[in-house]
Amino acid sequence: MVEVHSPSTEYKDKNQKLQDYMASSSIEEIVFVNQFAQEVRVYFRSGQRWNYQGLYARAGCKIDKPGPGAEHG
Repeated sequence: MVEVHSPSTEYKDKNQKLQDYMASSSIEEIVFVNQFAQEVRVYFRSGQRWNYQGLYARAGCKIDKPGPGAEHG
């Protein structure tokens, strides 16, 4: 599931929608993109547990998509 935030939906996306998506057994990964702050928030399911990875880019940097089995730091 990928959501691109707008200023008017960011709070709802990060709170209510996140909880709704996490409650769905068919969703394995949730990606929130903040188009104004060069920020990507990735949540991915590992068994019954959800993991979080926040990715932030500086100008000219590339953000690689993490996921199960990837190293996160």
